[in-house]
Amino acid sequence: MTAMLLALFVLAVALMVPQLPAVALGEAPASAPVRAVQSKRQEDVAADELVAWILESGGKANVEVRRNAAGVRGLYATRRIEAGQDIYSVPLSCILNAGDMQARPAADFSLPTLALLREMHTPCSRFSAYVRAMPPPEHQLNGCNLPLSYVPLLQSSYWEDQVLTWRSLLTRLLGGELNDSAAVLLPEAVGRAADNMTLLELQYACSLASSRYITGEPRQRMLLVPLFDMANHRPGCPHAVRSFERPDPSFRLVAGERIRKGEEVCYSYGDMADDVALVHYGILAGGSHTHPPRLLMVDHHLFDPEAGSNLRRRELKRLRARLADLRELDRRAAALPAPQPEPGYERALKLMLRLQVIRREALEAEIGRLGALGKAAKMGKGGAQEEL
Repeated sequence: MTAMLLALFVLAVALMVPQLPAVALGEAPASAPVRAVQSKRQEDVAADELVAWILESGGKANVEVRRNAAGVRGLYATRRIEAGQDIYSVPLSCILNAGDMQARPAADFSLPTLALLREMHTPCSRFSAYVRAMPPPEHQLNGCNLPLSYVPLLQSSYWEDQVLTWRSLLTRLLGGELNDSAAVLLPEAVGRAADNMTLLELQYACSLASSRYITGEPRQRMLLVPLFDMANHRPGCPHAVRSFERPDPSFRLVAGERIRKGEEVCYSYGDMADDVALVHYGILAGGSHTHPPRLLMVDHHLFDPEAGSNLRRRELKRLRARLADLRELDRRAAALPAPQPEPGYERALKLMLRLQVIRREALEAEIGRLGALGKAAKMGKGGAQEEL
């Protein structure tokens, strides 16, 4: 189990440091600016109160939280912002510190989850405005709260192991089985509320916290930053974080290009493959936005197509075998009833089925690309190499 824990968190740090904010399940990645529309949902009213709290605490906000015509919540500029200017700044008093990233052992995966739960169960919490603005459970998903019936749809032993490990650890945390190793215990975080805590509530808090905390230089802390986690992902978005710089040690997002008034403010969560984006953030943000789609992380390795025909042959053989395995899964699935959505997770099922399509399209495209490289190499050498 220790090895699995280490693998889980080494992956999270390697792929997403700083840990980037999540778009909740109902909040898909942003693309071109879309005209925003007003909404009166409870969490949207709370988002207005969140901005007001940040301003009252000495922060700055040239944005507001709104929804576009598709119902996607995001940040929108309230005035024109030039490149190099602050989009917003969040004072230290509004940032939830969830613990030390470097010092925590693998068993302390729960620190961000318990830090958020503590504020959820603390009457008159300083962070009550932040907590109220969080998306509801039906709009929040990642590997922490993925329904068990959906796990086989990942069609990857690696990701299935990761998701089941998350669930196992949360179950053990709830049952007190980690009391000998965890830095913070559930009753220490939430008091008597631990007596009535359910696995679903713990999974929801884990999904929120694990998809939102950010780490980075110079402070290796796990931080939950209001507003930052409401910016939707856009690949290549140029806006950048500037944090804890004197004389103003606040958390700032700085514009990397001019932003028009009313335009949605994006943030790049990193160069993610779609399987990483779905398990960590509940979105599709990688291959679905390229033509052809990019390979999933579990299908890709550090292959150099210029390294020689023998390597190309091995890679083609590997990818063709992987695609054949998936086609066999498709054949078997065709004889079974179609997957049924879990209540509240209908969109999650659509995303997972879409991921399966993207994966097959990406494999077909990569097989074709490597095959074309082999043919070109053969022609370039006068047919001296064997055709792939």
